[in-house]
Amino acid sequence: MYAVQGMAPSFYTVSLFFLSFIFFTFPSNSIHFQITSFNPNDANIVYQGSAAPRDGKVDFNIYEKYPFQVGRAMYSRKVLLWDSKTGQVTDFKTHYTFIIDTQNNSRHGHGLAFFLAPFGFDIPPNSATAFMGLFNMTTMVSSSNQIVLVEFDSFPNGEWGETTEHVGINVNSIMSSVFTPWNASLHSGDIAEVWISFNSTTKNLTVSWKYQRTSNPEEKTSLSYEIDLMKVLPEWVTIGFSASIGNIRELNNLLSWEFNSNLEKSDDSNSKDTRLVVILTVSLGAVIIGVGALVAYVILKRKREEVKSKRKRLCI
Repeated sequence: MYAVQGMAPSFYTVSLFFLSFIFFTFPSNSIHFQITSFNPNDANIVYQGSAAPRDGKVDFNIYEKYPFQVGRAMYSRKVLLWDSKTGQVTDFKTHYTFIIDTQNNSRHGHGLAFFLAPFGFDIPPNSATAFMGLFNMTTMVSSSNQIVLVEFDSFPNGEWGETTEHVGINVNSIMSSVFTPWNASLHSGDIAEVWISFNSTTKNLTVSWKYQRTSNPEEKTSLSYEIDLMKVLPEWVTIGFSASIGNIRELNNLLSWEFNSNLEKSDDSNSKDTRLVVILTVSLGAVIIGVGALVAYVILKRKREEVKSKRKRLCI
């Protein structure tokens, strides 16, 4: 009896294995992750420069006594932004929380940026201070940069025409394509909550933000900018955060991060053929195992009935 009943679980287990194999042999390019606490052992996030996880948050200025630091925290996998075969561009959303602490300094800098850039993009040399670890004097305005970022810029650079601290959307440049004034000192030490989204149909990049304790009704808290990401960024990108300081300082911490994108890369003919062969092979194997299990079940059931019949005759 136990042998007969045991056939069902084993058949279901094997079937589930094959179904899982079919679905997971070919990885998805859509991405979702949510991080509420940053762990040094989490391989999904990589750190560069002066950034490191500390007490569950990302500290971008771990060498507190030293000036001219650059720190980054980035998602370790490349992200599919658009498909070169179909021309389709992904929609994406990201949500994060951070703190900038000016430490009561009248002069502080230089802020925190969320960025998209070519996968493998390293920290440029001499990119501290206002360059936010993303540009330098050579690359500060160049279409070859292939960078899009949303910056909370806590130091106005008069030589670039900036007159105020600001939140800005930048495209291939240290100078913002669109921006709104923002006061880092007013919000110092408070938790900022940020939402960034891109709509591939309208080509609209939108950012909005709020603070837990220091919201100012006179401050604008959203920006949007129309941009064709396929013309600015490569097919595969890296996503992450960058911050820097110079002689003047502040503390920059990332507390949480969530990201979603929905684009699936199209298959070429070879991968389609491979997928078909794998699915047919796995399906045939599942059918054979299923038939074998059914035959075994019938044989064992007959033996069980024969045993019962013999016991009845003996009792008579």
